This record gives sequence, C-alpha cells and structure tokens, in this order.
Amino acid sequence: MRTALRANPTRQRVSVAGTIPAPVKGWMALDSLAKMPEDSAVKLVNWFPTPTDVALRRGSQMWAQNITGPVTTLMVWKGPTRQKLFAVGSGKIWDVTTQSFEQETLWDVFPGALAPATDWDTPTPEPVETLWDDAEIDNKVDTGVVSLDGWWQWINFSNSGGNWLIAVNGAQQRQVYDGSTWSTAPAITGVDSAKLINIFEHKRRIWFIEKDSTRAWYLDTDAIGGAATQFDLGPLMSAGGYLVAGGSWTIDGGFGPDDYAFFLTSEGQLIVYLGTNPSDANSWGIKGTFQVGRPLGRRCLTKVGADIAITCEDGVISLAKSLTLDRSSAQQAAITKNIQDAFNNAVRATGALRGWQMMSYPVGTMAIVNVPTSSASAVQYVMNTITGAWCQFQGMNAACWALMDGKAYFGTWDGQVGLSDSGVSDVGAISLSADIVTAFNYLKPQAQQKQMKMLRPVIQGDTTVAPAVDVSTDFSIRTPQGVLSPIIPNGPRWDFAIWDQAVWTEEVPQVRLEWTTVFGLGYTFAATMNLTVTPPLGRNDLIEGVDVRVVSFDTIYEPGALM
Repeated sequence: MRTALRANPTRQRVSVAGTIPAPVKGWMALDSLAKMPEDSAVKLVNWFPTPTDVALRRGSQMWAQNITGPVTTLMVWKGPTRQKLFAVGSGKIWDVTTQSFEQETLWDVFPGALAPATDWDTPTPEPVETLWDDAEIDNKVDTGVVSLDGWWQWINFSNSGGNWLIAVNGAQQRQVYDGSTWSTAPAITGVDSAKLINIFEHKRRIWFIEKDSTRAWYLDTDAIGGAATQFDLGPLMSAGGYLVAGGSWTIDGGFGPDDYAFFLTSEGQLIVYLGTNPSDANSWGIKGTFQVGRPLGRRCLTKVGADIAITCEDGVISLAKSLTLDRSSAQQAAITKNIQDAFNNAVRATGALRGWQMMSYPVGTMAIVNVPTSSASAVQYVMNTITGAWCQFQGMNAACWALMDGKAYFGTWDGQVGLSDSGVSDVGAISLSADIVTAFNYLKPQAQQKQMKMLRPVIQGDTTVAPAVDVSTDFSIRTPQGVLSPIIPNGPRWDFAIWDQAVWTEEVPQVRLEWTTVFGLGYTFAATMNLTVTPPLGRNDLIEGVDVRVVSFDTIYEPGALM
C-alpha cells in the first residue's frame, strides 16, 4: 500500500513548480556530480551551448566522396582573391575545391503514373510517394601528385614571387603549390626534404622539423627553396625525445621585434628563442626551456588570436601561460579545464593514435578538438569561444579539419570530405540525434525527498520536433523513454501549404511547451532529453539547418517531509 509523501488531511494542493535551467555553462567533466553548477550538463551531445540557451548543432554536407581509404589531410591554398581546397587520400592529392553533388529531379508518384512534381499550386490529387531520380556528379580532380604518407603538415607563405602552399610529410620530397601547379621546385639543398615532417614560418623564414631527430632547418629570408641551414637543439633537450613541431609567437599579437620562435619536443619540452637571424648571435638568443605535457601528434599547435594553443597530455593549454606558470598551474588554467577528466580519459585510451587536432572556427564561435576514438573513428570536443562552455559532437567521423573561405571542412575515415555547420543530418547519415543530461538539481527544499510528477522542456524552434524526455534521480542517469507528441510550428508547413495562398510566418523561432508525465523519487533531479531530426524528403542539401533551442525545463513535483 502506497502512502503519501506527507500528511495532507485537508486535501490542499502540495505540488510545487520549479525550473531546471538550460545548461548554458556546457558539458562539465571536472566537478563532482553533487557540486556541478545547475546550468551545466553531465552530457551534452550535438547541442551547442550559447550565452542564452543550448542550440541543436547543424549537420554536415557531403563535399567530395569516393576517395578510397581515409582522408587524413586537408590543405588550403590562399591567394589574393580565391582559395583552393586539397584532400589527401588513396595515395593521392585531390583538388576538392568544387563541391561534388547529385543532380536530381523530384518526381511525384500518382496512382498508376509517374509525373514530374511541377504543379506545386495544386494540392490534389495526392501523390502516393515522392522520389528522387539522381545522377551523381563528381567534381574532385586528381592533381597527379602521389602521396606516400597521407599525413601532411603545411603552411601558406607569400613573397614577391607569389602565394605558395608548402607541404611536407616526412616520406617524400616537399611539395609546393603556386595556385595552378604542384611541384618539388625550387629544390631544397643541404638536407633531403623527404626527411622533413613539419613546417612553420618565423620572421619571413621558413623552418622545417626533421623527422625523428633533434634538428630543425631554416631557409633564407623570403625563400621557398635553396640552401637549408641546420639548427640542432639536441644539447638543450634534457628530457630526450625528438622535435615534433615549432612555431612563432608574439606577445602583442602583431609582427614586431618581440616575436619568439619556439620548438616543442616529443617529451613536452618547449625551447624558446627571441630574434630574427639564427646565424647571428647578436640577433638571436635563447629565452628559456619550459615543460608541458607530451604533445598529441604533430598537429598539436593552433594559433588562437595572439596566443598559441598546445594540444598535449595535460589538455589544450595556452603557450603564453606555459611560459609564466609551472606545469601544474598551467594545467589548472587549461582551455579544457571544465572537461579535464573526459580529456584525460581520452588521452589514456587513444593518445597514441593519429587524428588529434584543434582548429579555431571563428564564424561558428567554436574551437574544435578532434578526438580519435579508434584508429578509424573520432568525435569532437567543441568549445564556445565566447563563453568557454564545452559540448561534444558525434556523427562527423573526422580524421582532419581545415578552413577555406571561413567555412569548416573535414576529411572522414571512410573517404569523404564534408562541409560542417550546414544541413540537418551528417555526411552518410539520414538523421541527427542529440542528447542532454542536465546537472543534478536539488530543487527546493534541498534536504527533503521529492516526487517528480511532470516535466516540460521549453523549446524554441522553426521545425517539427518530437523529443523523448525523462527525469533522472540521485545521480543515476535514466535513458529517456517517453516521446512527446510532435511539437509543430504554427502557420503553414513546407510541402503541405499551397503556394500563392498560404501566408508564411515570420522567421522567428516559436516557443513550444508541452507537459509530460514522469516519475522520479529522490533528492536530486536531472532533465534528460533525446531529439532526432531528419532533413525534408531525406535531402540534406535542401536546407541549411534547423533552429531548435532549449531554454529550460519546467517541473512539477511534490516535496516530502524531512526524514
């Protein structure tokens, strides 16, 4: 026999209302579950935290396909008025600047007939189904360059001779692209350029890192070829190991006399120099050596404003802070601090694999960290660069990333190139699924047991959604089971409304509210929600994305007596 949570002889209303805020502080994997901020999340997959709500991320569109094997490098040549995108896969370098697509015709199937769907103003007769008759157009171009190792490091460099994309992979002669042609000219002398595996620019000089060695090499000022001069850092590498990467860093964010050159070793030693000419002791000198975590691969450095982000075993850390703080303090100030436990777990599991890479995506206000989950799969840890809030993206099985014309592209482990932040579903998928588990909220009164009765997600959006919602109690996460009836926007619906008659609503996301019955008995409560969206007619290229945002979760619960 069930008894009431507390005596209520007068039959007075005892249920109270409360609110669990949207997790705008993002995914937390740092604090204990009992002490997490109430506006954070235990799990935030394919939702992006903004300052005011959490937004369903956009999907990704196929950009190039049918590249045998993984696409492990994307490179971008940047000219004065145009840019070009190259993908490395199946032992070749491909020009994928122009999107490949499917040229399709929409057909409505009527009883006993097949006719083009052109009479949009006539709602009858109703078609039995709608079909696409497609013809694939493949716009990728084989450049003729063979790739002996698919993992290239590259830079853009400009001089009086033009604009150059220069790439090395430690397995063949370095490659140069001038806007029209790939070449190994002009040749580099003094070192076999097939041994060069990383590259950076400092003070108008191109520097190279020799594979599995303590040696760096540099060219003359403004040169892209010619004599290379050796610069051996072995005597300063007290922790052993080999050089992994290098870069140029400035205190003021510009180009001036206070720019530093730095070198990063496989053991996490940072060796920093100040100066312009390494062959002149009067204009070149060491500033010091510093210790950070061991770098995760050779794509471990990312320029973020005036700073450099280092992706290493300690997390994603700031170069500037690494030079002023000891290693433990730098860890506490890591960019990934809020998800440090999850990051550490990923490093332990797959830190030795290729595919780690961080990329800044300014248009999306995102910092994207590609995290391999196996030798052929990956997820992304993504930070809002305005708020510092984190989330996780799943579904874009990326091996590498690059920006072209401000847009974010990725190469997949199964031979495709995708354009991210566009569409509804992901490359190779028919839908996009997203999950929220908010922080556990004690509600009021905090010390009393409570029975959760009803839950209402407050959703803004411009598309029909049918989320599955539930409530988890006392730090035990429950998978949502109950699915709300479809929440449909007000006004005419695409593919249903009649052209020239329907009045379209303003393009403003509408608030949708619907209560659902839940049951949870405990002291703390977390809202859990799963949402799946599918592009119209199964065509991901018909729509740029959908706008679905979670503002909060309203609750109705009954407090019990003090125990």
